[in-house]
Amino acid sequence: MLQKSSVKKLSFLTSAALVGTVLSGATPVAAADIVVTMNTGAPQVLGAGDSLTVNPGVSVSTLGPAAVSVNNVVGNFVNNQGSISCIKCFGNAAIYLNNASLTGGITNAGMASINSDSAGIQLIAGSTVNGITNDGTIAGITVSGGSSVTGTGITLNAGAMNALPSSGGKYAILLDGMTSNLDINYNGGTIAAGIRDNQSGNGFSTLNVNGPLTFSPEITVSNLSLAATSKVTLSVDTMPNVADTLTFGVDSSKNAAFLSVTKGSVNLNGMSVEANVGGMSSLKDGMEVQVASGMGQMTGTTGALGQVLTTIVDNSAMFDFQMADGSQAAITGSMDNTSLFFLISQAATAAQTANGTNNQNVGTVFDTLGGTMDPELSQILTNINTGTAQQVNDTLDGTLPPVNGGEFGASMNMAEGNFTLAGDRLAGQRNGGTGAASGGVPEGVRFWGQAFGQTADQSTRGGVAGYDSRTLGMAFGADTDNMYDDAVVGLSFSYANSDVDSDNATTTETEVDSYQLTLYGDYDLDDRTYVGAMLGYVFSQNDGTRHNVGGVPGLTARADYDSHQIVARAETGRDYHSPALKGATLTPTLMAQYVFYKADDYTETGAGGANLTVDNDSLHMFEVGVGVDASWQFKQENGGVLEPEVGVGYRYDFIGDNLEATSRFTGGGASFETEGFDPAQSKINFGTGLSYTTPDSWEISARYDYEYKSDYDAHSGYARVAHKF
Repeated sequence: MLQKSSVKKLSFLTSAALVGTVLSGATPVAAADIVVTMNTGAPQVLGAGDSLTVNPGVSVSTLGPAAVSVNNVVGNFVNNQGSISCIKCFGNAAIYLNNASLTGGITNAGMASINSDSAGIQLIAGSTVNGITNDGTIAGITVSGGSSVTGTGITLNAGAMNALPSSGGKYAILLDGMTSNLDINYNGGTIAAGIRDNQSGNGFSTLNVNGPLTFSPEITVSNLSLAATSKVTLSVDTMPNVADTLTFGVDSSKNAAFLSVTKGSVNLNGMSVEANVGGMSSLKDGMEVQVASGMGQMTGTTGALGQVLTTIVDNSAMFDFQMADGSQAAITGSMDNTSLFFLISQAATAAQTANGTNNQNVGTVFDTLGGTMDPELSQILTNINTGTAQQVNDTLDGTLPPVNGGEFGASMNMAEGNFTLAGDRLAGQRNGGTGAASGGVPEGVRFWGQAFGQTADQSTRGGVAGYDSRTLGMAFGADTDNMYDDAVVGLSFSYANSDVDSDNATTTETEVDSYQLTLYGDYDLDDRTYVGAMLGYVFSQNDGTRHNVGGVPGLTARADYDSHQIVARAETGRDYHSPALKGATLTPTLMAQYVFYKADDYTETGAGGANLTVDNDSLHMFEVGVGVDASWQFKQENGGVLEPEVGVGYRYDFIGDNLEATSRFTGGGASFETEGFDPAQSKINFGTGLSYTTPDSWEISARYDYEYKSDYDAHSGYARVAHKF
């Protein structure tokens, strides 16, 4: 820390660096009152990992080779908010990098300056800077000897990029010996001299013009890209020397890049001309857009006077572009051969580009929204107009409601799980020595509680993306024990929370809270045969979130709706005792099950006009299945009973219903239909469990089940405790 009773100017006669705070007594001196003047040598030599910030009002200057230098090391950043200058730089620059790197880049803030009698910034011998950003004034930039500006490249936001004194005032940015891509991004400010890549034919340099620019010096780069918002006026005798690609941004007839050559003519010789559709696109079939004009006859297009339409490359699957001069017969009301026109034709509609019925249906809606004023739908329409065929399909998919059945699957899995546990309770009553047929056991009510969980994976099916789900829940119930002759009746209540992560374009996340009430029971026709029935109602609350709707980053739609499900099952089975299987009881079963599911209609929030109003159709299932269970009873010395079991089953759904919905955008457009995949109608289940009943009427049990059907599998399990009172 440097302390002085009065500080206005600090002067160092040899190499030095100012670090820390300058105090006048105990009071820090304001930065504006400090001028650091370096008379000789290199005043700021950055070492490995070093950074330099020049605060507003602070001046760092030198009479030596460089004011700030980085040599043979990897530094951090230079942030200039004041002044960095070099007088008599002897061919070097105010900021000079030699075989060095700045991983944090160079920033020159508004009102700041980097000046030199040679160059403002100079990179040589393979140096690398992670971005150069200018909002102030820089006396030019030179990059040579395999050096590079990575990241966002050289960005000119405001202020002035002045001429390099070392170029005799001819160039503001001079590139030589480039070996990697370098972008020069013009967003605003002035460029006082030319931009030149000495080896532009190598294809490494690109000038991106994103705003109005009036320019008279030379432009020699590999690629020149003019955004739709740019109007470029060149007061030159010849066109820019673009070795590879000249790109015009085109959003509409009134919002397109325009290149004006005020002295010479438009000359496209040796250039590849491309169209870039972007922004808020509102292109239409048959549209004509003027993108360049000159003072003389345009040259470089195919055919005499450019009258032959020439197809050019574009970035859109929806539109095709051709170019010609104004004398082409297809151009309305023009005989001017000094101007360049783009003629636009519809290559395909969104519906024609779409894959699958759902994308085709919503694509038909977007084909009618070309003039929409809704900002969210306009952004989505832009993504459609500017995308490749795959990107168009991803965008359309990103506007659809989820139709993969993830929330129905979560509700159904809970219902199935509770029916499984109810069935196990009934089987335990029949076979566990405490049921209606056991005789000699006091009557009572058995209360039980259970925790259960499941994971499920639905793969893509029928072109509809699948999902992963996770469920955790608990259930409580009570059933009779010898209260009725040959019959058992029970009632249970359960709750489950499910998280469903969809694999669709919006990576939809749905949280499902489900509540189920189940009535179950069976009746023994004889000591080996039974019939049983179960009836359940499931009420679910669904909270869904769709991300990046229509491919628009950050556009999120949220849904909140309820759903209702009724499940009814009838089952019959008969026990067969098998001494050959160590006393196992084999129980073949036949079952039938009906399911009704209906989700409430809802309207999303959070995504503006891209929100959907969704009307859900109901879904029905009717399954018939067969199975066989095997169980063993091992009585323990203490009077308890250990009972393992295994089982396998098969079911077939005779309806095969899928999810369907009718939706429309709140921002406008017609309604459209969406359908889920055709479900697999056959499924196989394998289960195994173990229970232990204590002499004092406690029962502890656990079970695992695996379910498989085409493109789907699930693992579930539970642990249960029951006690008879």
